[in-house]
Amino acid sequence: MDPDLNREEFGRLMEKVGLGEDKMLIDKLFWVFDEDGSGNIGHKELGIGLEMLKDNTFDEKLDVFFDLCDEDNSG
Repeated sequence: MDPDLNREEFGRLMEKVGLGEDKMLIDKLFWVFDEDGSGNIGHKELGIGLEMLKDNTFDEKLDVFFDLCDEDNSG
């Protein structure tokens, strides 16, 4: 089994943790977690992404989610 998660596998994982209802959000999270732009999320990227969501302050989380929603980068 490939140790990296592709978009579909990432979506299934997010569904299991209760974040999989909004496909657009999952696509954006995938893009954020895939730091090297490889089209797959490695275990290190997954760990870093989950820690970012877990350990940040509320304001930092808000900034991340704002960036996810700001599709045209208009701020």
